[in-house]
Amino acid sequence: MVLTVLVVGLLVLPHVAAGMAPHQQVSALPQSGQQGRGKISEAEAYYRKGLSEYRSRNFMESLSAARKAVRLAPEEPRYQHLLGVSLFGLGQLSDAHSAFEKAVTFDPLNPNFKYDLAVLYLRLGDTGKARELLEEVVRLDARLPMAFVFLGRIYHNEKKTEEGLQAFEKALNLNPTLLGLHYHIGISYSALGDDGRAIEEMEQEVKLHPDFIQARIELGDLYLRVGKPEAEVEHLRHALKLDSNLARAHFLLGKALYKMGRDEEALASLEAATQTNPTMSEPHYLMVQIYMRQEKNDLAQQQLKLFEQKMKVRVAP
Repeated sequence: MVLTVLVVGLLVLPHVAAGMAPHQQVSALPQSGQQGRGKISEAEAYYRKGLSEYRSRNFMESLSAARKAVRLAPEEPRYQHLLGVSLFGLGQLSDAHSAFEKAVTFDPLNPNFKYDLAVLYLRLGDTGKARELLEEVVRLDARLPMAFVFLGRIYHNEKKTEEGLQAFEKALNLNPTLLGLHYHIGISYSALGDDGRAIEEMEQEVKLHPDFIQARIELGDLYLRVGKPEAEVEHLRHALKLDSNLARAHFLLGKALYKMGRDEEALASLEAATQTNPTMSEPHYLMVQIYMRQEKNDLAQQQLKLFEQKMKVRVAP
C-alpha cells in the first residue's frame, strides 16, 4: 500500500488558506502625513473587503479588492498574501506564486505565508521546495497541524516512513480529529508492516469521519490481507453506497466474496469493476478462478482471453 493521494482532496483551496488567519499586524508603510494615512486607511478597507469576499469564496471580488489594496500599498505583506490566495482560488498559479513570494519577502517570519507558498509548490509538483518551506514553517510555529500533515506525506513518498510518522504524530497532538490524519498514520504503519496498528488507525478514521471513502477502501484491503473478508465487505459496501463508480472497491469486494465462497455475488462485483474501469485486468483473472471452481471452462476461457488482451500477455495453460 503506497501513499498516492498527495494532491487529492487536501489541496483544494478551503484547506489551503481559508482556515488560516492572515498576519494581523499592519507592516510599517513608507508613507507619512495626512495623505499617507488616508492611503493606508483606504488600502486597509479594500483588504478587509477582499478578505470577507475570499472567505465567502468569491475569488474574483477578493482579487479585485486585493489588487486595489496592493496598488495603494505594494509592500504590505498581508495585501500581497490576499492577492496570492485569490489568484490561487482562480487557478492562476504563476501569478499567485509571484504574490506569495512578495508576501514572504516583506514578512519572512510569517509561517502562514510560507505555508501557503509551500502548498502552491505542492500543487505545482515541486515537493522539494515545498518540503524546505514546510520545515521552515514548523520551526517558526509548531502549532500548525496541516504543515505537519503535508510534511508527513512528503516524507512518506520519499520512503522516509519513520520521519513521516513522527510528523503525523505531531499533527495528532495538535488536532486529533483532523480529516485524513488517522488514515495517513494507518498508511505509515502498513508500510512498516504493522497491519494490526494500521487497521486500528483506519478504524479510528472512519469512526471520526464515516464517509471518508479512501479509508473505507484501504480498510477493505487491510482486512483482506489479514484474512477477515467479512469485515472487508462491510467497509467496501459503505464506500460503494457513497460512490458506485469505484472500480477498486468493486474489485476488492468481489475478491472478498470469492474468499467467502459467494461466487455469484463475487462475479457481479467483478463485472461492476470492469464496467466502471474497462482497462482493469485483475477482475478477469479472478473470474477465471471462479468459473474454474464452478467447472465452467468455456466461461473461464473467455475471461482468460480478456485478461490476456488487457495485460498483453499469454498465460500458459
